[in-house]
Amino acid sequence: MLIASSALKAGFTGGVVVDYPNSSKAKKHYLCLSFERSYNIPTAIEDGKESEFEVDQMGENQRRKYVKRKRRNQNDHTTSVKSADWIKRKKEKHRRRGKEVKRDSKYTGRRRKSKRF
Repeated sequence: MLIASSALKAGFTGGVVVDYPNSSKAKKHYLCLSFERSYNIPTAIEDGKESEFEVDQMGENQRRKYVKRKRRNQNDHTTSVKSADWIKRKKEKHRRRGKEVKRDSKYTGRRRKSKRF
């Protein structure tokens, strides 16, 4: 961002393009500069969400909150993970795949008592 702002002050036009913005490993940032005065900055491609330019302008803490909120909205779980029902469904899926699974008991999915010293 510092390089982009310095280039704009020096008279260049352009900006930062983010390739694969939702990926943590494949994300790449490209600095696109032009010296033409008639250069039009392309608009970000939106898929119903905020444009990547808006997300790119956020601070690090804001970006983390944005990603958490986005994931929470995408994973609209009605049951909590690691509940007894979830564990039984998971075990049944493994049994269908032919994997070795421990038997279900009345204690399946229960929390263990905390050990106090």
